[in-house]
Amino acid sequence: MNQIEQIISELVKANDNNIPLKEVQEIYLKRCRHETRIDTFQYYKKHLETILDYFHRKLVTSTSQITNDALYDFIDYERAKGNKNKTINKRIGTLKQALQYCEDQNLIKENPMRKFKKLRNEDSEIKIIDEKTLKTIFQYLHITEQTKEVIRTKAIIYILYDTGIRKNELRNIKLNELDIENNQINLKYTKTNKHRTVYFGDETKAAIINYLTEIVPKEYLIECVTEKKQMASDSLDKVIRKIKRKLNLPNDVSISFHKFRHTYATNYLENGANIEFVRETLGHAKITTTQEYLHLSNNHLKEQHNKYSPLNKIR
Repeated sequence: MNQIEQIISELVKANDNNIPLKEVQEIYLKRCRHETRIDTFQYYKKHLETILDYFHRKLVTSTSQITNDALYDFIDYERAKGNKNKTINKRIGTLKQALQYCEDQNLIKENPMRKFKKLRNEDSEIKIIDEKTLKTIFQYLHITEQTKEVIRTKAIIYILYDTGIRKNELRNIKLNELDIENNQINLKYTKTNKHRTVYFGDETKAAIINYLTEIVPKEYLIECVTEKKQMASDSLDKVIRKIKRKLNLPNDVSISFHKFRHTYATNYLENGANIEFVRETLGHAKITTTQEYLHLSNNHLKEQHNKYSPLNKIR
């Protein structure tokens, strides 16, 4: 197809507002592959594939077939699987973004999801790692045989709990971003693409120094013990799963990377940290995001209530 034929083809598509959803997927993911980081690309790819695979099974194969009824049927399907509104919104939102991109590129006349509103997120309390579990983890890291793998795990856990950084931020820290003398890490790889600095205490510093001495990483702070290369995302997940297995923690106890981030944020707030400081270290653009993210534990709320109850003044 020459250039003129391609222009005519796109004009025809724009006039009838109808292109195959498979084409929407290919166009948008090609854009994401070139303009976003690999983890962001994988995020969009996963959610877009989920909703379009469902539509394909329901014979919804083109943009003109996307209706509110089709979308609500997908929502019912997702809820039947046990997915929350937050997850469903991610999938619907990704398709909406993809269609908007097609409209911006004049491939369709109008985004059929333009006026479709996202679902209201459920008010759910953010879970954190409880104090007993945290103590068990740190005790295990201290008393178990100090192999190179354990020394690396210890550095990872200390960094997570002391800084609140994300998993992909951790795995992408390069050695030249670590300022060990000033107890800080100057993050260049962040979710928001904005550099930020996080700080750590002396215990974390000691764990990092021990790790650097024993492992001697080459380029990245956290590397494979033997191959001296950046750890894969699933390899980091295995580090956490191994701790859970070694400690025989129940299935309903989660110690994921994001749980450590939740726990960092909540515990810092409980200890009196300024919310603006927590916002900056977490890398949130808006304070409202931090306010939604930070939920005091029930025990702390009870303690605060007992301490500051107005009834105390009249007893």
